[in-house]
Amino acid sequence: MQQTMLAQINKDNTFKFYTLMVNHIYRNIFAYMLLIAVYYLFAANYKIAINNDVSLPGTFFIIHYGEKPDINDMVAFKQNAKYVPPNHKLVKILSGKPGDSIVVKERDVYLNGTYVGHAKPLTRKGNPLTPVTETKVPPGKFYVVGTHKDSYDSRYEEFGFLDASAIEGTVYAIF
Repeated sequence: MQQTMLAQINKDNTFKFYTLMVNHIYRNIFAYMLLIAVYYLFAANYKIAINNDVSLPGTFFIIHYGEKPDINDMVAFKQNAKYVPPNHKLVKILSGKPGDSIVVKERDVYLNGTYVGHAKPLTRKGNPLTPVTETKVPPGKFYVVGTHKDSYDSRYEEFGFLDASAIEGTVYAIF
């Protein structure tokens, strides 16, 4: 008798819960529809990203897809470069535009006369690195840098210049 009584109480509580839930959804349907619409609009143009490397300051970022970056903006891209895993998304600072001059003095790299970093001879894993040659940034390409001294960026021939078509969007640091 006690088991049937408990079963009835559980059944009644379950029914009450479902009734309350349905009424809640019915009363707030427009708010839920708005939240869903906002989510899909956000997801169509933005993505939250987490930085798991020391090459840029900050941990959480928002990528605004399709936004054209300016010089000194952070950009998201995929670079088909030696030592970069395939389809790995990178974030670097867009520092040089087509026509900017690059000078290398004893592995120190200068962009338009401004020091951008020292080109190390080896990666952290011991792979050889070649400094970029003295040149101008070619048309349709950009020079990108990280803020860390060990960043793998356009200082190296193996990384190269960033093709303008590879830029996915502008990146904003949250914290």
